[in-house]
Amino acid sequence: MRSNVNGQSMFELLVAVSITAIILIGLMSLSTISVRNTSTSTDTSAANRFAQEAVEFIRNERDSTPIWADFVTQRSDHTYCFNDTPPQSPVWNEGACNDTEIISGTNLKRDVTLTTRDPDTVDIAVTVSWDTTQGEKFVTVSSTLTNWRK
Repeated sequence: MRSNVNGQSMFELLVAVSITAIILIGLMSLSTISVRNTSTSTDTSAANRFAQEAVEFIRNERDSTPIWADFVTQRSDHTYCFNDTPPQSPVWNEGACNDTEIISGTNLKRDVTLTTRDPDTVDIAVTVSWDTTQGEKFVTVSSTLTNWRK
């Protein structure tokens, strides 16, 4: 009796190649996801840093304005585009950032909104946003300024 050894070897080779291909596809998919997550993490970290930088800049502006009412009158209840790094005084670009107003060297836009809560309190909301292949991402940092000299 004669057995078909070559046919069985060919079948085993086909199964082995198929399993290897499935494993390689899975590994490539994982590496793609890993690269995308690393990019998102890097952008999120930078966005947090730029948002905190804007809050600190505004806090310094408040502290350097001798009269609280002047700060509130001049700056509050507006949205500004801070596309400089660090934000430069007196460049307060009024209005939200458009698609071309990005922070130099990045793909990030930074909008700052100051809102008067009461005569002695101003709320700050800094939103840093960027576009990705999955859509727009953003980070928002909020803070409150008070009339501490009162």
